[in-house]
Amino acid sequence: MKNMSLLCCFLFAMTATTAQWTKKLTLPASETFSFISAVDDNVVWGFTNIKQIYISTNAGNKWRKIIPAGIATNTSSKAFYAVTASMALLAVSTDLTGIGPGIIYLTQDTGNTWVPVFTHAGNCEFNIAMYNAKTGLMTCSFDSFNGSVKAGQQLLKTTNGGKTWTSDNSTDPSDDSRLLCLQVSGKNAWLADGSKIYNSSDGGFTWVKQGMPKKRTYYNNLQIVSNDYAVINEGSLINIYAKRPGSLLWNDLGDPTGFSGALTCMLLDSSECWFATPFDLLQNFYSHDSAKTFTAVQVDNNGAFNVLTKSRNGRNFWGAVSFSRTLWMLDRNAEKFVCKPQNKPEIAAKWKTVR
Repeated sequence: MKNMSLLCCFLFAMTATTAQWTKKLTLPASETFSFISAVDDNVVWGFTNIKQIYISTNAGNKWRKIIPAGIATNTSSKAFYAVTASMALLAVSTDLTGIGPGIIYLTQDTGNTWVPVFTHAGNCEFNIAMYNAKTGLMTCSFDSFNGSVKAGQQLLKTTNGGKTWTSDNSTDPSDDSRLLCLQVSGKNAWLADGSKIYNSSDGGFTWVKQGMPKKRTYYNNLQIVSNDYAVINEGSLINIYAKRPGSLLWNDLGDPTGFSGALTCMLLDSSECWFATPFDLLQNFYSHDSAKTFTAVQVDNNGAFNVLTKSRNGRNFWGAVSFSRTLWMLDRNAEKFVCKPQNKPEIAAKWKTVR
């Protein structure tokens, strides 16, 4: 897939001189992580490819495995959101029918039993984000293979912990047929379609729109800290754009690795930015200067992260590696992650500075 002549070159990889990624869990051979959702630095849920659940309440040092009841087997998991140590939401779309439906499930007993709380016709894609244990937003985008379900989208809100979802208490600002990204932080929510990012500071009643780098294209992996500090990727391959504090303009980073891999996950917090292309490279990529420069970092010898997330009410980062079935944690409550160059004959070194 990649230019093999580059593989004989040296890579400047970095190692932590203080805080390091620590392995927290290795799954059985039949499982990989589909989603990681960390309520805070102690409470973290893992949801796997075969719909098994792992829960820790002590920062990943001990785990409880849950075999859930109530989730349909002929479904693909689309979104997972742990609300508290006992409550979580799961979004799925029904397989093989071509017309869905999509379903949202809720558990209130630490993942043991799940009940459907929302359904929509069509093949559905979902995003879920909660302000707190009671209030949150959900996007549902839908279509069908035979046109029986007209392509469209909805923005819905819950005020009772996900038990019911309605459009009555929210305003959908987009006329696009698909809502691509949703993120909540504090009192703010951000929503992205193919043309714009929308920001709401009042629970989704009103929205302020900002332009995207390009119109009518596919974006993913939105990571946004504030209206003037965000990263987003265009398309399936690495094509990153960044906004930095003090400006609403998007900077085109392109592909900082130079290898044109398929970007699967990205994370932005403070001055740190991470992303990974696990199907193409063993290394993750890390920036300590608000996505201006990136350095290759190999955390797991078997591959790069396929899932990256941050503790919502904390500081720690969590990364899952599908090829080794492992979950890693970066303790950011320790000293700042610091790196130094180290030769590693794996892939060619590719650094790119974007101003």
